[in-house]
Amino acid sequence: MPPSLAAALLTVMKDWSGDWSRDGVGRPVAIVGIESATRPQLVGDLATGLSRVMQIPIVGRFAIVDGSIAPGRGAANSAQRVAAIKKRYALAADVPAGPVLLVDDLVVSGWTMTVAGAALRQAGATAVLPLALGTQT
Repeated sequence: MPPSLAAALLTVMKDWSGDWSRDGVGRPVAIVGIESATRPQLVGDLATGLSRVMQIPIVGRFAIVDGSIAPGRGAANSAQRVAAIKKRYALAADVPAGPVLLVDDLVVSGWTMTVAGAALRQAGATAVLPLALGTQT
């Protein structure tokens, strides 16, 4: 991760973490990363850096289990997009009870983050706090 990006992210996290209780969710107790086929090292570095700074564990990942399904597949409509994401990814994590920080490199439609968040909630997370380095419109 470029040092300037890491510094900017730390500033955001300090601002965000000033009062975790203000929204009733609480401070994250764990981190889960969404695997990226295009930037796998970036997501790993992001999760590792956040884990070190926030002193919370990385408990797993929303893993690519079917690489034959291309990123963005099913973009014709939301139902097809969600179905493609559910085939492409699976949650590979020991999810603790409590808020989980979900990290990704890029949000395009928001569906991958949404499906990953739902999987984390089903696995026991009391809340999911999404964090992405960028969005694409």
